Amino acid sequence: MNKQNLSKLGGIFRFLMPYKLAFISGLVFLLFSSLTLLTFPFVAGKLIDTAQGTSWIVNDVNSIALILIGILAVQSIFSFF
Repeated sequence: MNKQNLSKLGGIFRFLMPYKLAFISGLVFLLFSSLTLLTFPFVAGKLIDTAQGTSWIVNDVNSIALILIGILAVQSIFSFF
């Protein structure tokens, strides 16, 4: 990191200033998309645990499968934007 690299970085941010709202909202949607994608393996593990007899918040395997479909739907909406 030197002064020349920092000045180039400032030039990039000057270019982004007119698109500040779109850039920030894109970062927020990217964050939400990543967080919902991380919940999928957790709920899939709970689906397997429930199928083996361990209880969770929802004890019906079909309900947990619908929750997984809902997670994918929400994640696809966040990824679209």
